Amino acid sequence: MINAESVVAVVVTYHPDLDALSALFERLRPQVASIVAVDNGSGPFLPEFLATRAGAGIHVISLPGNTGVANAVNVGMQWARQAGATMVVTFDQDSLPAPDMVACLLAAYAQLQQDGVRVGALGPLQIDRRSQLPTPFVAAAEKGWKRVLPVVGEVLEVDHLITSGCLFPLAVIEQIGPMLAELFIDGVDLEWSWRCRAAGFRLYGIERASLLHAIGDRIVSFCGRQLHLHGPLRQYYILRNTLYLRTLDHSPAAWRRVCWRGLLMRLVFFSLFASPRFEYCRLMLLGVKHGLTGRLGPAASGVK
Repeated sequence: MINAESVVAVVVTYHPDLDALSALFERLRPQVASIVAVDNGSGPFLPEFLATRAGAGIHVISLPGNTGVANAVNVGMQWARQAGATMVVTFDQDSLPAPDMVACLLAAYAQLQQDGVRVGALGPLQIDRRSQLPTPFVAAAEKGWKRVLPVVGEVLEVDHLITSGCLFPLAVIEQIGPMLAELFIDGVDLEWSWRCRAAGFRLYGIERASLLHAIGDRIVSFCGRQLHLHGPLRQYYILRNTLYLRTLDHSPAAWRRVCWRGLLMRLVFFSLFASPRFEYCRLMLLGVKHGLTGRLGPAASGVK
């Protein structure tokens, strides 16, 4: 029987807002066996903060620099495995799960297992912090790229899951492999999800489990689509990694057919309407170049 005592929460931090991080830890404590915070080079303040404000029971792994989200998740999962966990639930530093989020994910996992389904991972319904509106899942479909909102109580098979709030059986991680650290930040969840599905596992979005989350600094509408506004460096990673993901055999054909439109809209919008326009244009074109040539990893000092 899988229960909260089998679950470790992995929280990735990078110069976090301490109030938001404290709220996340407080919400997680009763839902999991233990919490490990993997810090990407923020400095010594995080262990000090945990000792003075967040209390005991949270393990901290301080990395020497910013190694990226994917590597930090991998480090946390390895710690959880050594601690005897069978499941890991991962979080960004500014997410906030519902008080019963982990329990809802575990209940759905148990039911799917009972039904004989090969479950790769499960994720909650993401609620945007700014609008309080749910973010649609992308349904699992070979013939299209369809965004859908689940009905109340639905367990929806999906194409991919967002890493924050995602529940992973560690046995699946051992079989599929860890996150692709070379991607550094953007597209990490897409690549792992597609690799998982290509191996015959299935991914599910759970409507009863919910997570407050925000993607980007703000959202704008452009040509009928919503764009999440990040800084120029993040746009570099988005374009670079998207173009790289197109070269992978396990990337879905439906996504390959539509990703060009999103890339072109990003290039047009950020080059013409976002400030600083020159910096956006420079880094996004560099991201295109590096994506086409397969140059991955953290951005070189000259890119920033």
